[in-house]
Amino acid sequence: MDAEYLLLLDLESESDDDSDSEAIALCHELRQRRFWVADYIKRREDLGEFRLYYELDDDRFANYFRMSRIQFGQLQNILVPGFRTIGFSYSLGERTVAKIVVDVTEAMYTHLQTMYLPTPSTEQWRTIGAAFWENIYLQM
Repeated sequence: MDAEYLLLLDLESESDDDSDSEAIALCHELRQRRFWVADYIKRREDLGEFRLYYELDDDRFANYFRMSRIQFGQLQNILVPGFRTIGFSYSLGERTVAKIVVDVTEAMYTHLQTMYLPTPSTEQWRTIGAAFWENIYLQM
């Protein structure tokens, strides 16, 4: 039987000291099953994804966004002025423009990737790798 159900049965019946001890043990068992959950995960539905930028520590930020805060800021500095210009041109907010850009780039990648960014063959990978290592040695 489920521990919570047993606890309810025990609380509804007349009890003596032994059954009180059992109820306390069941409560303790229930308490031990709880898992720690990070605050930002608990509040994700209330605050939205954009709030993660401010709340994540540096390691979690890098894991989530796959880049450091500095790299994120550099990327933002490159892209935001363009979003503002587009927003002014079409009377849209920056976040709306950003959402549209994401949707369009995902659609472009999905439909055009195989034609314009095909996965290299094994031989092409070898050629790319050789050129990479040659470039590395030239820079040393």
